[in-house]
Amino acid sequence: MRILSIATALLLTASIPALAQDVIQDTGPHTMDGQLQNMQTHGYQPRKAEPSEMMMQAKPASGAMIESQGNGAIPANAIEVQTSGQVTYMTGGISDEEVNMLKAHANEFNLHVLINTTGGAYLVTDKFHIMDSQSVEVLRVDDAGPYVYAKLTPGTYTIEANEGGEIKTAKISVPAKGAAKVQMTFKQ
Repeated sequence: MRILSIATALLLTASIPALAQDVIQDTGPHTMDGQLQNMQTHGYQPRKAEPSEMMMQAKPASGAMIESQGNGAIPANAIEVQTSGQVTYMTGGISDEEVNMLKAHANEFNLHVLINTTGGAYLVTDKFHIMDSQSVEVLRVDDAGPYVYAKLTPGTYTIEANEGGEIKTAKISVPAKGAAKVQMTFKQ
């Protein structure tokens, strides 16, 4: 039997308890317990792991996870309506589930931005800004996209998105009713 990482053992314990129990009970030299005993015999004393180190799991900023209903390749994160100053916005849309969450709220926002590459792949930009007609920044979001929906006071705005040093800008007129739609396309 090969040596398993702690993450693999935790995954086995959660998903295949019978197999994991066999692995955990076997304390031969090729298991985690056997390796630990061998290391302790030779003077290695492990330190106590902090709870945050014991389980490494990616969490969205909101701390909530939604199980993927699709093929499970990209788990959907909960997308929440956020506020920055006077602007309410949502950003995300990597998975189909996230796109559906955004589209369910689309009528609440009068600006819809899609950020992608020339090949059509979704893209999350390093920096995303919206400035009003006096060049005053009304919204700044780091790691924005591929969809950004915002509710702005009707008027003229400039959107600037920066990805890896490539900067795209768009001037838009945001209506009182309906939504302005903008697509910002970066090189692949």
